[in-house]
Amino acid sequence: MSKLSPEVIAVYKDMKAVILQELKLSVTTYLERFNTCGKATDETYVAYASKPRSLLNYYLESRNVSDFDRLCELLVCDRIKTTLSESCLKYLSIESSRDDGWLTVKDLTESIDRFVASKGDAFKPRAYAIGQTPYKPIQKPLSDFGRPKAQGHTSKPGTDAPKSATNVNNTPRKHITCYECGRPGHVRSSCHSLKKPASLIMFHMLVQNVQR
Repeated sequence: MSKLSPEVIAVYKDMKAVILQELKLSVTTYLERFNTCGKATDETYVAYASKPRSLLNYYLESRNVSDFDRLCELLVCDRIKTTLSESCLKYLSIESSRDDGWLTVKDLTESIDRFVASKGDAFKPRAYAIGQTPYKPIQKPLSDFGRPKAQGHTSKPGTDAPKSATNVNNTPRKHITCYECGRPGHVRSSCHSLKKPASLIMFHMLVQNVQR
């Protein structure tokens, strides 16, 4: 009130209009509060329903929307804006100079196309309503046919793997050495030099006696 002129303060109606104008929220704030309006734990649904309804009325009033066609136009424009980036939205701030404060679908899409064609735009969504998730283009993984082959060697069917690859299953048996006897060609578990258990020796003796 200290910034108001004495002429405005002298008239109650003018002073009230100026104060209400200063306390009035912006159009973007009304939309964000409507999208993020939640119910309190100690609040009834009757009282809760009045909050988003009031916010929606204030938002439509600030957008000068009074009929169904204009409402549909505004909803489509708001939905398009949720897919835009911050830089593109700053470019679209030119709509504030219009009488109704927003661009129609035709003017909005043409302005976006001009911005993308001149400067380009990455996918950086700004804000979403409750329960909505950003849309991202689906990128399919490359198949074996589409992946680039590793450079340095080319493998053909039926040929051995590169020498740098370490594969135990492909190791030749002549390179396998027993840790028990030191002879090649077998491993320790199948070495004949291991001391066999007494039970196994008795079993072989019984088999030999039965065969005799």
